[in-house]
Amino acid sequence: MALVLKAAFEHFSCPAVEALNLPKSSFLWRNREALERASRKAHAELESQARRHNTRTPQKVPCQKHFYKAFLQELYPDACVKLIERRLSQTYARHCNPLQLIDWTVPQKFLRKSSQFGAMVFFKTVCNSWTCSARYHDGRLASCAFGCTAERGSLEHYLACQGLWGLVHRASAHFVSDNVLQRLCIIEPSPNHLNNLIIAYTVYHSLKSSRLQLLCDAVATGNFDHVQGVGMDIARAAAERQ
Repeated sequence: MALVLKAAFEHFSCPAVEALNLPKSSFLWRNREALERASRKAHAELESQARRHNTRTPQKVPCQKHFYKAFLQELYPDACVKLIERRLSQTYARHCNPLQLIDWTVPQKFLRKSSQFGAMVFFKTVCNSWTCSARYHDGRLASCAFGCTAERGSLEHYLACQGLWGLVHRASAHFVSDNVLQRLCIIEPSPNHLNNLIIAYTVYHSLKSSRLQLLCDAVATGNFDHVQGVGMDIARAAAERQ
């Protein structure tokens, strides 16, 4: 077993790759350091597994599986995290700085235990996929739908909108955080924070899809009493379904 691992590790080491005299633009050359890191990780994991099982027989240890997993993680890091970080930096710049302090394993573990709808709301929110006019550039509801003066109808605003989250606060049985990253379930995620996010998502999209004229009239007149009343009914109904 030790000889097999040693040979596999040496095959993917930087000197071994460099000795092939490949063009510097080739995949192996450009990723030689990543390959070596991955082979070190797989080597350590396999040795640890062999010690746990007290075996020296290569056939009983899935060498290829461990090397494949290590190479995949090193060469192709989590694309979902990269997408979320890019969208967060574009959409929530004033709320999410600096991104490097976020431990993404925490929301990942939390979402695996959440409902499909809750996970969908999370991803549509962090990836700026609400049907906001600021995203669609349709001009139909350019300003805040809940009466915040001088605020654009953008998701960046709605995650901190007092009009929208005031409805969530009154309808929800759970604590409503003022921290946008907690509202997004990125830091300290919990079922309560996710339920609140679902309520906010449901209120906005229900009003936008079925009561658009009501929102436009409220923006034109500056009177949002009816919007708040209808929004409260939607929020309570959404809270009861959680």
